[in-house]
Amino acid sequence: MLMKRKPLWIWTGRWGAILLLIVATRMERSLLGTPKEKDKQPQPFALLVGTCFDENGFSLPGAEVIIQLMPSESGTKKWERFSSPRGEFAVRLPAGKNSFKVTASKNGFQPAEKTVSFEGEERLDLMLHLQREPRKK
Repeated sequence: MLMKRKPLWIWTGRWGAILLLIVATRMERSLLGTPKEKDKQPQPFALLVGTCFDENGFSLPGAEVIIQLMPSESGTKKWERFSSPRGEFAVRLPAGKNSFKVTASKNGFQPAEKTVSFEGEERLDLMLHLQREPRKK
């Protein structure tokens, strides 16, 4: 026996109203966030964006990039990243007048190192060129 479908308005009675209320409440929470999230002010930051290259100028994926705060009296603050398949990396660093030592390394290549400085909230683009290690005979 073939059953007829009931019109949509029948399914949207009391249960439909409850479901609509639940969905609307969740959407409101996700759009507005929790009260703590609303009151939080975004923290200022400096942005370091870079690309790792080999000696021929090709991007170098999978290079380990270590960013270390200099000078660090209260222990060593450092951030570690790996370059993307396009050789790129990015890291948010504390804003303000700071200097950082950036070191990139990968097996089969000599490490590359540079020092960068920030004055405040700014973005700095960096290129790191890694040279292949000489072949052992």
